[in-house]
Amino acid sequence: MAVDSGLPSPMSPLACERDAKALQLIEEMTKNPGAVQERVLGEILSRNAETEYLRSSGTSAGERKLMPTIHEELDRRQLLYSLLMPVMNLYVPGLDKGKGLYFLFVKAETKTPGGLVARPVLTSYYNSDHFKTRPYDPYNVYTSPNAAILCPDSFQSMYAQMLCGLLARHQVLRVGAVFASGLLRAIRFLQLNWPQLAHDIRNGTLNPRITDLSIQDCMHEVLKADPDLADFICKECEGENWDRIITRIWPNTNESAPALSHDSPPRLVDLADVEVGKEYELVITTYAGLCRVTSVHFSPALPHWTPERRR
Repeated sequence: MAVDSGLPSPMSPLACERDAKALQLIEEMTKNPGAVQERVLGEILSRNAETEYLRSSGTSAGERKLMPTIHEELDRRQLLYSLLMPVMNLYVPGLDKGKGLYFLFVKAETKTPGGLVARPVLTSYYNSDHFKTRPYDPYNVYTSPNAAILCPDSFQSMYAQMLCGLLARHQVLRVGAVFASGLLRAIRFLQLNWPQLAHDIRNGTLNPRITDLSIQDCMHEVLKADPDLADFICKECEGENWDRIITRIWPNTNESAPALSHDSPPRLVDLADVEVGKEYELVITTYAGLCRVTSVHFSPALPHWTPERRR
């Protein structure tokens, strides 16, 4: 992987420098992965000489299992996630512009019989200083304030995140969720609650069901009366046609699948232009992408299957 992509980049010098360092780290780690793995294994064994090593992850049988973790693991995850966008920006420039409407949620914590806190890994990350006090990253500018993401009440969290996304609709370049169900749930939420959302936008008021004080404080800073936006939302949502609703409300979002063929250079193909019988390579930024709506799998083994576009 070359650090200099040769592609034009509209990024600021600071962002370019950050990307160059990330790509250089990837180059160093992948140049001789065997040596890197040996070094990491040596560090693990030397630091945990008296530790019992489990031969199973404990995640089989389809049941939720508790996995111990340490603070250093969050450092490692944060580093790995920071490498994703610099690579993607080589092929899809401009990802450092605008904002992302990502529906992110926390879940309730429990305790083990021994008194240790147990919670989903994403909840652990969102509640950590790694997320709360994260440095500015042009690739991860969210429309949702931390207060909305960290609210344990699912309705209040979703309502505030959706409202913020609507208010910043022209700035939104990316819409998504960690899991497919999260994005589908967000669209269903919009279907059920758009009248109240439009009412709040029209009058600059906040739904009385939003009682979380942190959300109230942050929403009062951004929520202003906007009758034109309220009329637009009513027009788009009041009918039966919800096809392509994401790009209708957030017109600057991009959705594409990269296509590779043997007789032409790589090119980006919109999902609406996918052709039956051709093979396509889908880029997934993380293994978790296998569970996401955007991770559509095209199977050339099914010649009679017609790809469909869903937003």
